[in-house]
Amino acid sequence: MDNPRERFLASLLGGFGTVVGLFIYQGIPDLIRLDFLQIRVGNFFLFLAVTFLLGMAGGYGGHRMFMVTAGTFRKRAIVVGALTGLAIAVLGWTVTFYFRDALFPFRLFEGVESLLFSYLRNALIAGPIGGILVSLSVARWLHKRGISDGT
Repeated sequence: MDNPRERFLASLLGGFGTVVGLFIYQGIPDLIRLDFLQIRVGNFFLFLAVTFLLGMAGGYGGHRMFMVTAGTFRKRAIVVGALTGLAIAVLGWTVTFYFRDALFPFRLFEGVESLLFSYLRNALIAGPIGGILVSLSVARWLHKRGISDGT
């Protein structure tokens, strides 16, 4: 269950999951709700790349943590998913906040800091929830394939 293929797949799941989750809970709703937002194409693609890479690192780290954490698949999934989701959320927000001139995908405007702080609040909730959901899905998938967690 722990080989280069699984580590790579966990990394890809982390990268894609982070990007898709971010668009679902924050990006698309904000573009609909806040009509003054204008996308900066270069920043948008750089933001996507950085977000994907942070998610990949989180997926890899989450996989490694899942392998060494004791307990049933479900318990490990909850703990590891929450910690990994939180780490990705905090790191992603921090990098975006401090490098907003290069990474913030929207044209900067007066009051962008308050919008970014609302993103932090959302990320601190959505990151762990998303991490738990993904991790529980993987644990269930493993269980269905007959891979035992020792229970």
